[in-house]
Amino acid sequence: EPRTAAELMTMPKYARQGIKKSELDPFLKCSICTGYFRDAHTINECLCSFCKACIYNYFLLNPKAAHCPKCKSPSSLGGKPLKSVISDQALQKIVDL
Repeated sequence: EPRTAAELMTMPKYARQGIKKSELDPFLKCSICTGYFRDAHTINECLCSFCKACIYNYFLLNPKAAHCPKCKSPSSLGGKPLKSVISDQALQKIVDL
């Protein structure tokens, strides 16, 4: 429990609203390795997120894959799907709380 207003303001919004981090688990875990995101990266087109190593390895091991491994959304980048994968620092900060 926060002791001061300053401590309350530094708490994540979900914690201030009484939401437990465990309730957010499905949104904070990689669907490839099933662990919490490590260096979260998101595919621009479908907004599915993965660990950086997981999504990079997926596309490197499946060079002909032109779709998201989670939702199967096709990539508009043809043979270069990694160009649509970006670092998601906001999501990673939530995971790290």
